[in-house]
Amino acid sequence: MAETQAQPAVRPMDTSEEAWAVAQERIDALRPDQKAQLANLMSIDCERLARAGIALSEPSASDARVRYLLALRRYGSVFADTMVGRGAC
Repeated sequence: MAETQAQPAVRPMDTSEEAWAVAQERIDALRPDQKAQLANLMSIDCERLARAGIALSEPSASDARVRYLLALRRYGSVFADTMVGRGAC
């Protein structure tokens, strides 16, 4: 079975090449379980940011509306409408 190669990360425009190289070295040095934990924490952070954005744009949104909008942002309208239900909010 062929080994899959990860796509190279794109350096953020506000990060110097030197700082990016250090960051990549540190990530590359992590064990697989540490990388998985980091990815999980980043996913949690992304959801928190999405919820904060929803709270700013729709401060009175119900829990059902927030769930729908999160699903809409993550998976698109077909999934959100089918699995969460537009009528639920």
